Amino acid sequence: MNGLGSAGEFFGNALQVLDLHNGQTGLLEALLSREYAQFRSEVFDGRDEKEQIWLTLPKIASAYVDYGMNHRKSYMLMMSLFYSARENEAYQSVKPFVEDLYQNMVRLFMGASGQLGNMNGRQEQFALGFTGMLDHYILLMAAREPEGYQVPQATKEALAKQFMHGIFS
Repeated sequence: MNGLGSAGEFFGNALQVLDLHNGQTGLLEALLSREYAQFRSEVFDGRDEKEQIWLTLPKIASAYVDYGMNHRKSYMLMMSLFYSARENEAYQSVKPFVEDLYQNMVRLFMGASGQLGNMNGRQEQFALGFTGMLDHYILLMAAREPEGYQVPQATKEALAKQFMHGIFS
């Protein structure tokens, strides 16, 4: 079974549990909070804010992709909820975590303004572009590769280098 099938089962099971709890979102929020805390820790904790951006982005890309591939079910759940209808309670449950991720990425690029020049609001574009590229890559790889597949380090570094080519050109 591919990664998307298992994520679909996980999502379906989560919705059944929610339905059993009369649609209360507390259980979903607790699950998302736990999973996002681990994701945030793996991606952002221990990063040297003074490190050059060209050294930092490959590390972040590697941790981001590893989390998405190693925790496919929770990652796919978060992505599917984020792309659900905005008035949906499930979307409202995941929105704070997606906003936190976005703000962390914006801060990352803002902190690199000395290396990247006057940002003029581009830190938001960079944050969207970088996370969007990583999210799309994980979604495609999870559909193509079997559970347990590990993306080679060279591939994760190439993703970051391709992105940096755009911001440094």
